[in-house]
Amino acid sequence: MRSTYIAQKVEVKTAVKGTAVDIAIAGRPFMIANTGAQPLYINPAVTATASNGFLIPAGTVLPIKMAVSGNLSVISNATGTDVAVLYFDV
Repeated sequence: MRSTYIAQKVEVKTAVKGTAVDIAIAGRPFMIANTGAQPLYINPAVTATASNGFLIPAGTVLPIKMAVSGNLSVISNATGTDVAVLYFDV
């Protein structure tokens, strides 16, 4: 990945609850934030669960740019949280 990117788009998913949601990343560089009040778990390889996901605590931005070749699976607890994905140019 390059060191400099231009932000292009923000995608917001609200009320991500106890069922995993797929976000179509399709190789685009992005950053992700848990903008809600509950934990968020992500997994780029399989359907995310609390036990196999990478934890992003409530109100936290994951401070790295990354890319996923297909979908990024996200899930929270039964109360739910919100997630924002900031996409960069390719």
